[in-house]
Amino acid sequence: MLISDLVAQIRSRGERCVIYDKMGSYTRAFFDSDRDVLLNPLDARAPRWSPFLEARDPRDFDMMAAALIPQQKDTVDPFWVTAARQLFSNGAGVFWKQGVEDNRVLVDHLLKTELTALAEAMAGTVAQSIVDPENPKTALSVRAMLTANVSALELLPDSGKPFSIREWISDEARGGFLFLTSRGYQHASLRGLISTWLEIAVTAMLSLAQDDGRRVWVILDELPTLHQVPSLRRMAPAADARATHRVAKCARQGRLTPPLSLARSQNMPGSAAGPARKRVSLGPQARRSTADLKVIAMAPPAAELPFTRCPSPAWAEPGRDRG
Repeated sequence: MLISDLVAQIRSRGERCVIYDKMGSYTRAFFDSDRDVLLNPLDARAPRWSPFLEARDPRDFDMMAAALIPQQKDTVDPFWVTAARQLFSNGAGVFWKQGVEDNRVLVDHLLKTELTALAEAMAGTVAQSIVDPENPKTALSVRAMLTANVSALELLPDSGKPFSIREWISDEARGGFLFLTSRGYQHASLRGLISTWLEIAVTAMLSLAQDDGRRVWVILDELPTLHQVPSLRRMAPAADARATHRVAKCARQGRLTPPLSLARSQNMPGSAAGPARKRVSLGPQARRSTADLKVIAMAPPAAELPFTRCPSPAWAEPGRDRG
């Protein structure tokens, strides 16, 4: 319940929040259609979204490709992933320069058009050699990798009110929450898309000018179920150093079993790099693995939200060895 209580407090304070909600529980409890935005191509409440709406420069598609097409852990040769990323990035960049905004155009050209036509469209880019009709075996293999990761773009609508994650983050006057959702039976199809949305949101946050009064929260439930989100590695240091964001992160691994109790609430001292912060770890196994269930809240101390402490286990008592 701690996460739900935290979200309720964020709502009551009128602060903004990005929530990855795999199971839909936070959406059911907190979504308000009058002030919130929900992204899920299989949900009728979602607005029209396209990667073209997020780009300010063709290189922005490189950032999206890194989250959309993950590096495979069991793959020795990274060529196929790198080539698929280049094909997506260069292809999207070509159509973006032409003023294209429809997802269908991007998907049809990258995945369905004849190789000769695709190579002509990619003329002058790195991707031209990747889809060379004279080397169809390589081209088809790269396309297979691309298809496995970007086919979810086919689910995105090309009609309706457009929405940009970057614009939502940068609009200081806009309140509400941004929900990134899926369901169990949908998740395999939407995993890359949600990872890309999160990457865009975090990158946009890190691009904001310094403002000690800004509060943008990020709540991530079941984070390991997404692809790697590169910008998250940079988010915590930047948030601390600039005091521009408050961040809440929740990552759960399947082996952790309820019931969970608040095990430790510790004030982390400030430094020249940034203000003090509070770390709240949940669950008796949190001391064993930093990848279990945890919430990290970072903000100037005066703006900390209250947390209610439950009795600590013996290992959390002062002077006791955690073992």
